[in-house]
Amino acid sequence: MVFISEPSHHFTVRIVSGLLGILVLLQSTTCTPLEAAKRDSLQLVQVIFRHGDRAPTYTYPNDPYGDISTYWPEGLAQLTNRGKMQQYELGRYLRQRYDGYLGKKYTQQELYVTSSDMDRTIMSLESNLAGLFPPVNKWNPNIEWQPIPLRTIPWKEDKLLHVNVRCPRYHEIRRNFLSSSDVVKKINEDNQEFIQFCAKKSGLDAKTVKDLYPLLDVLYAQSQHNLSLPEWAQGDTLPKLIQLHATTNTWPTYTDEMKRLWGGPLLGLLIKNMMAIAGHLGSNPEDAHSVSHGVNRKMLMYSAHDSTLARIMNTMGVFEPHCPPYAAALIVELHQDPATFEYYTEIHYRNDTTRAPYLLTPEKCGYPCNLREMIEKTKPLIPVDWVKECQLESKPTNFFTLRMGSTSSSTAGLDGELLHSCYLSPIQLTLMGVGLFSISALAVLIIAKVLQGRKEDNYYDDSGSRPLFVSLWQNKPFYGAAYEKL
Repeated sequence: MVFISEPSHHFTVRIVSGLLGILVLLQSTTCTPLEAAKRDSLQLVQVIFRHGDRAPTYTYPNDPYGDISTYWPEGLAQLTNRGKMQQYELGRYLRQRYDGYLGKKYTQQELYVTSSDMDRTIMSLESNLAGLFPPVNKWNPNIEWQPIPLRTIPWKEDKLLHVNVRCPRYHEIRRNFLSSSDVVKKINEDNQEFIQFCAKKSGLDAKTVKDLYPLLDVLYAQSQHNLSLPEWAQGDTLPKLIQLHATTNTWPTYTDEMKRLWGGPLLGLLIKNMMAIAGHLGSNPEDAHSVSHGVNRKMLMYSAHDSTLARIMNTMGVFEPHCPPYAAALIVELHQDPATFEYYTEIHYRNDTTRAPYLLTPEKCGYPCNLREMIEKTKPLIPVDWVKECQLESKPTNFFTLRMGSTSSSTAGLDGELLHSCYLSPIQLTLMGVGLFSISALAVLIIAKVLQGRKEDNYYDDSGSRPLFVSLWQNKPFYGAAYEKL
C-alpha cells in the first residue's frame, strides 16, 4: 500500500496528510525509471495529463481579490508561468523515462499530440513538448525551441477530453443521481452547516457540496500564489473544501452506465490505439486520433483536465478519490512479451514529482494486464454507438427538401435516408420572400424605436456610439456559467 499525495509545490506532504484527507491508498507497487528491458518490450505509450497551474476560473461576490487585471494579469483560467514550468518539467521527465524509446529529434512517425480546445491545455502541451524534445540540429541557431504540430478537438465535438457534447441520457442519469442518491443526500446533510457557513461568508448561493466547487477553485488558486486568504477561509476551510471535492470526483462516473457514457469514449480510444498496434484493427482504424494513418506512432499525448483524469481512472477501475494536481499524468503503456509475443498493459500514475510514478492495477484485470483480457473486461464500459446510447439521432434530420421547378414525388434523400419532399411553385416562393421581407422590416423598425428610447433615457455612453449596457458588460468580471444568476 502506498500513499498518493499532492506534489510538494502545491501543499506539503505533511499538510496534506494531516489535514486534507487527500492522501489515498492504492493497491499498487512502486516502479523504477524505465529499464532497458522495458524499452525493448514497449510498443506504445499514451499519456493523459492535467494542465499546469492556472489562474482561477471563477471569482465570488465577496472576493477581496476580485480585481482580475490586478491579481490575475494572464486572465481568468489562463496558464501561469508556474504552470508552464510544471509542464516543461513533466516533458523533461518523459524524455528521461523514454529516452532511447523515443528518438532525440521529433519526427511525426513517433509522436501524435492532442489537446482539449482550451488555452490552458494548449499552452500546457506546448510547454510540455519543449521539455520532451529540446532542439537537436537546430533549425535556427539562435532559437532554443523545436516546433511540433499539435491538434485540438473542437469544443462542440469533444466527447473525449473535456466532454462538451450533449448526451441527454447521461444528463438524465446524472440529474437523478444527484437528486435521489443516498450517497449524495448523506454528504449534503452531513455538511449542511459547513455549506451555509461558506455561502454566508463568500456571498455565494450555495446549497449543496457541488455548489462549493467555484469557491474551492478561487481559494486554492489564491493560496498557491501567496495571496492571504480571508480569515474565515483560513484554518480547516480550504482543506475541507478539497476533501469534499475529492469525494465528489467519483460522481460523474458513479454507475456503470455513467462510466460507459462519460468515460467510455476515452477508454475506447485508448483501447483502440493499442489494438491498432497489436494488429487487431486492420490497416484502417476509423478513429481520427488512432495511431495508424500509415505509421505506427510510439507515443500519443492528450492534454486535458483534472476531471478527465478522475473520469478515465474511475472508469478503468484504478481511481481512489482525490484531487489530481496540476501536471498529474496517467501513463498507459503497451508491451509485448518477447518470449510469448503476447501484448500486455501497464498503467502508471504520476502525481508526485519527488518519486517515480505509481503502478496501478485495474480492478478486473490484475497485473500484468493482458491486452486481450483488458479488451474483454472493459467491453461493457465502452459504448458501441455512443450517439444512439445518448439518445441522440444518428444523423441530422432534414425536414424538407426544396425542389425548384420539379413535380417529382420521390422521397429519396441524402445517404439513402427517406426525406419529406416539398414542392414550392415560383408564386409560392415569391409570396414567402415578401412575407419574410415584411417581417424583417417590421423587426428593424421596432428595434430602432427601442434603441431610440433607450438613447433618450441615457442608455448610451458619452460618445453616443454604443449602448451603455454593452460597455458595462465588457467591463464586468467573468464569473462562469455557475454564476449566471449573481
